[in-house]
Amino acid sequence: MSYPSRDKDNLPTSINLGMAVELPVRQHKPMDGLGCLDTRDGHEAILINTEQPKVGKHIILLHELIHLALEHLKDEKVIRRQPSELVVTNLAGSLFSLLAANGLWNGVTLEELEEFIKTRK
Repeated sequence: MSYPSRDKDNLPTSINLGMAVELPVRQHKPMDGLGCLDTRDGHEAILINTEQPKVGKHIILLHELIHLALEHLKDEKVIRRQPSELVVTNLAGSLFSLLAANGLWNGVTLEELEEFIKTRK
């Protein structure tokens, strides 16, 4: 097994779901919102709006991965429904900062994270 390739913003081009199943990650424009988990049969992918900063794209990827994990928990009857979008959004932002600031997220440097945070205040 090898790691997936990365695009110009250092996003993985796919997410390995195990058992030789990969979920494509695609930058897409135009689209409503910053990203989505497209679950239509034959089109399954994580779509990320191209019209946002690089670090924002990585946060959206984590946001969609959280939704994916929550869908699995729902399928396994661990939870009844997904938490609110507000919970997922705040979880993704907080978790992303922790991961990136500690070198646990590939694709974004500490300097890029700090610059992104400065521009958001």
